[in-house]
Amino acid sequence: MTLHWAAVLACAIVAAPQPGPDAHAEAEGLAKSGARAKALQRFQAIVAENPNDVDARLWIGRLHLWMGHPVLAVSVFESILASNPTNVEALTGVAIAHMNAGNMAAAEAALNSAYQILPESAEVLAALGRLHRFEGRLTLALAYYDRAVQQSPADRDIRDARDIAFAQRTHRVEARYLFEHFNREVTDTNSGAFDVNLRAADRARVYAGVQTQRKFDRTESRGGGGVEWSVNRSAILRGGGLFSSGSVVLPRADATVDLDVTHRQLTWLLSGRYLHFSTSDAGIGAIGVAWSASDDTTLTVRYFRSETAFNATSEHAGNNAGSIQLSQRVGRPVRLYAGYARGYESFQNVTAETLTQRGAHTFSGGATIAGGPRLAISPSLELQRRDDRSRVTSFFLTFVHRF
Repeated sequence: MTLHWAAVLACAIVAAPQPGPDAHAEAEGLAKSGARAKALQRFQAIVAENPNDVDARLWIGRLHLWMGHPVLAVSVFESILASNPTNVEALTGVAIAHMNAGNMAAAEAALNSAYQILPESAEVLAALGRLHRFEGRLTLALAYYDRAVQQSPADRDIRDARDIAFAQRTHRVEARYLFEHFNREVTDTNSGAFDVNLRAADRARVYAGVQTQRKFDRTESRGGGGVEWSVNRSAILRGGGLFSSGSVVLPRADATVDLDVTHRQLTWLLSGRYLHFSTSDAGIGAIGVAWSASDDTTLTVRYFRSETAFNATSEHAGNNAGSIQLSQRVGRPVRLYAGYARGYESFQNVTAETLTQRGAHTFSGGATIAGGPRLAISPSLELQRRDDRSRVTSFFLTFVHRF
């Protein structure tokens, strides 16, 4: 009798469904196609059948990372490390999860362990590059990324991450052109600008620029510069200005200060601007937030408050304004954007006559097209409907070269 029941139990175990390679392949296919929630369910079912399936557990950790669940990812990877502390994939995964959660010390400890075990792993080297980039150590980050590319030259994600670090670290020159056409009997505007932006250190940059403009039959020029400082891994502070001694249409002083503070998917944007013209002055403060829904999609919203004084008439005017912009990467080399703004405060080119256009409506669209890590071109178009019933079409073209 005992032998009979043992045989029945053995047959039941053999007959019980076991997750096989087809189940793994199907779940991996779902994950790679973007169906992450379904893939997560499949891998969780596989692990429920076989808790010792380390590969499936690694996939669960990766999917939590991709879905923006760093705390869950940490718990999955740490459960693997509890029984296998030398698993390099788990060490790398838990490090990335800690980075996404803002715990850089834990991320660095895990990556140092992974590096000691497998120093030539492209994934480990790329993760170290990412860590040092977040910490503002751009020279070291680029060195790790270069090694990762050497180990895995066909990995586009690693190459893209390396290009981002390269763009952050290098010097660059920027040339800009503006064309404005009014629907009235007003001469078209042509303006050109040229900037040089140099890396002084991993956390500091300096820049200088000049602008020449032909508008309302006047040709005017101005010049200036500024600095950019990465205060820490979350905050970037910029300040500078452009100045002209005798301009009438362009501001004689145009000073700005900006502070960007990033926490996970949100970047808070604080800025102030002072504009001094021959017959007027304006101060503009702005607060905004940029939400990175993914690496490809960003939504930016800003609120502006301005105070404008017109010296000739002693008039003083305050204004509330705002803007919204959506940007989307289309393929690897192209990013598109579209936006709407109300008020002159968001104008790319603020000149004397625009200070009275406090209710202007501006619709904008454009693109940034990357020609590799060194070159980028950005055409854009703005359609403005101003308070004085004029219509202005503005075309901008920006060219950036990094070296």
